[in-house]
Amino acid sequence: MNAFASFSELDLSTVTETKGVSILQPGTYDVRVANAEWQEMNNGNGHQVMVELEDVGGTGSIRHWINVHHKTSKMAQEIGQRQLKSLLQFGGHSSPDKPGDIATMRGLHVGVVVGMSKERRNPNTGQVMESRPEVKGYRMPASDSAPVPETGADALDDPLPDF
Repeated sequence: MNAFASFSELDLSTVTETKGVSILQPGTYDVRVANAEWQEMNNGNGHQVMVELEDVGGTGSIRHWINVHHKTSKMAQEIGQRQLKSLLQFGGHSSPDKPGDIATMRGLHVGVVVGMSKERRNPNTGQVMESRPEVKGYRMPASDSAPVPETGADALDDPLPDF
């Protein structure tokens, strides 16, 4: 690797540019969990799971920060835990009740619904934050590639009555 003394010496003629990142717009998509990380919330009020979701059709990606532990809002925690459970269940995770290692989320295929956020004010600056695309919920992927958990399949297999 060459050392550069200044920016003017930089030569990118043999480098291929990356494609621009496209944020998924409102709609429904089949996505793959490209990345999942356990993070402390910026304000220190708890923990969240950040998932990066990539459209399997190649149209873009979106990130979703899911609150799983919130020190000051029981409602935010409950909503986040329901969202995470939906992602795991619809994505065919082998153990959605006790997911274990966060690495087991990577590669899951799930359906996602993207909508627009509401305009809101930044509590620190008072500035109006424009609406933007955000994850509204999870569903079974249209391709139905997620395996059905065995316990759920047995519960649906009841005998038909004689007519």
